[in-house]
Amino acid sequence: MIYAAIALIAIFILVLNSSIIADQMVNWANANPKDPDAPLMMYRAGRYCNVMGDDNRAIEIYTQLQQQYPERGELVAPAMYYCGEIKANGSNILAYRKQAVPYLETVINEYPSQTEWGTKAKKLLDEVNYAH
Repeated sequence: MIYAAIALIAIFILVLNSSIIADQMVNWANANPKDPDAPLMMYRAGRYCNVMGDDNRAIEIYTQLQQQYPERGELVAPAMYYCGEIKANGSNILAYRKQAVPYLETVINEYPSQTEWGTKAKKLLDEVNYAH
């Protein structure tokens, strides 16, 4: 029973502190930049932070992914979309929502082959630009 409680507490701490897991994944990707799975690990670390509500850390990881692996459009396009989504939905203040624009434009302009993400980015961009 004590072991179960300790295990539950450890899992609870890890879930609440998304940066512990994400840092391990990013550190591995940085230590193995030529490994074909490195960009995917970075993307997953960003998604984990995003899902767990650590928005600033998610944006940081997604941006690093874009800078290190710009050729991986299948990962970078959704990562940039999620950055835009974080900014667009993070506040009702228009100036904060407008911070989504560069991320969404990156998806639309730099990753046109990623049509699903481009369509989503265009829709969200329109919502941000025409919100009052």
